[in-house]
Amino acid sequence: MNADMALDDRASAVRQARTVTASVLARWHCTQDCVDDAVLIVSEMVTNAVRHGGGRVRLRLRRGAHVLRLEVRDGSRRLPRLLPAAPDAECGRGLRIVTELAYRWGTTRVRGGKIVWAEVVYRRVGRGLRGLGPGSAGLGVTGPLSCVGR
Repeated sequence: MNADMALDDRASAVRQARTVTASVLARWHCTQDCVDDAVLIVSEMVTNAVRHGGGRVRLRLRRGAHVLRLEVRDGSRRLPRLLPAAPDAECGRGLRIVTELAYRWGTTRVRGGKIVWAEVVYRRVGRGLRGLGPGSAGLGVTGPLSCVGR
């Protein structure tokens, strides 16, 4: 299953992305923990796209058998980087949050921009996947990966 939509290229895009993500994942019967993680990840990725990406911003949610793939496309080819944030800084922690919550994330350059994506274990109400989570060896992933491409 997929959900795909264009977002505003303003700060309201973040609120719009959160609302859409929560609504779609509820229809897909995701657990509340899964929804909360995905909403926070999408929020951080859309914030980065609006602040640094430029151009049209698109959100795509894809549900596989065991993984939710969250994708944000923008018009910049500049790839995100994990940078240290000063303790009193008001920004600079978004990708760290994504790294902590997703079991992997990365970027893919596409014509006219890039896609920043993150994958979260798909946990369905009443059908938990025991032992699978961030860095889970159960999916062949040994830890968060960055910039791994598709």
